[in-house]
Amino acid sequence: MLLVAAPLVIIAVLLVRNSIEKRASAVLGLLLLAIAWSVMPHIIAADAGQALRLQQSFFPFSGSLFFGPLLWLHCHLLLSDKPVGRSVWLLVPGLAQLGYYAACFLLLDAAAKAEWFSTVHQPIVLPAEALGACALLVLAAAKAGAMLKEYRRFLPQTQSDIDTLDPVWIERMVRVILPVMAAFAGLQILSGLRGATTPADTYPILLALAVMVLWLSVDAVMRLRRRFPRLPQSPGEPKSRRAGLQVALDDVLFKQTGPQHREEVDAVIALLKADGSFRVPHLTLGDVACRLGVEEEYLSQAFNRGSGRSFHLAVNRLRIDYACQLLKASDDIEAVAAEAGFDSARTFDKLFRRKMKIGPREYAHRRSHEAGRPVLSPLPVAPHATKRHRAAVDRNPMHAG
Repeated sequence: MLLVAAPLVIIAVLLVRNSIEKRASAVLGLLLLAIAWSVMPHIIAADAGQALRLQQSFFPFSGSLFFGPLLWLHCHLLLSDKPVGRSVWLLVPGLAQLGYYAACFLLLDAAAKAEWFSTVHQPIVLPAEALGACALLVLAAAKAGAMLKEYRRFLPQTQSDIDTLDPVWIERMVRVILPVMAAFAGLQILSGLRGATTPADTYPILLALAVMVLWLSVDAVMRLRRRFPRLPQSPGEPKSRRAGLQVALDDVLFKQTGPQHREEVDAVIALLKADGSFRVPHLTLGDVACRLGVEEEYLSQAFNRGSGRSFHLAVNRLRIDYACQLLKASDDIEAVAAEAGFDSARTFDKLFRRKMKIGPREYAHRRSHEAGRPVLSPLPVAPHATKRHRAAVDRNPMHAG
């Protein structure tokens, strides 16, 4: 078990120290620590008897009520700009669980612990704890599943690589943790009905949970090396009272009115068009904010409140408009997509059809027919599309020529 728990702790530390997706990575790291903490009795104890005595000491090793809430908060913080809101209350059962174990550990003597364990804790508390963990996981799975579905509809609207920015580990963790915890709950219920369950009975279940989560967490660490696009908050979506007061305070202190935001957005778009930086692959809001010397969150709010659309949508509109000009001279879709800044022809085709209501190749042929000339193909490669330039762009995107 130590060979599994130690890498979990190491990966959790790496996630907590991740500076790219800091909050989402930290919450996922806390989830891994909670799982590693829950298997700690099997690591400390030399045998099953010692593990049972450690369990009867009520030392707060159990963190199962944190599994579902932490997984949902990780999903929310990674994929959405919407406030967490009341979802933070999902952490209350886990805090109550830790408080219960700490109270029993500190306030009861050895004899009282043994009696409480045999009469109340094992037949009642442990099954209720396991069922509560399953219920929270089901709730987290439903909320995360709905958000993932919405995010996968939103993702093609960005210029990002769809495959590498699909957080598949969240869905897989739900599929792994939920059935394992259901089996654990079933075992605890049986123990409450027919008698004591030794740690040796739960060891295979917890070991399977730790191994599978370890495997999935490695994939998460590899993918969290870049920033993920966020689901924007809809202008008409109800906000919490705190969020509404914060917006009002910003308006008073900084005069962040709608017209001013529109002027700022127009200025940013004019800058992107002037230097052609909208054609830089994987251009992010953070790149533009860094160049302008403003906070990324402020610029994001400016786009959402000033134009009613996200930064990614604004950039992709510029790219589609530019691609329409290129398609007058070529029907080489892959070359046009690369020249306009899209990471793949598939993403370009989908976004082009969504805006123009026609495929890019059909658009090129139609414009060529209207002009009374054949379509020229392939597209001449501009200097910024060379490999050397793309390498320079990857190192410093906002200094593209």
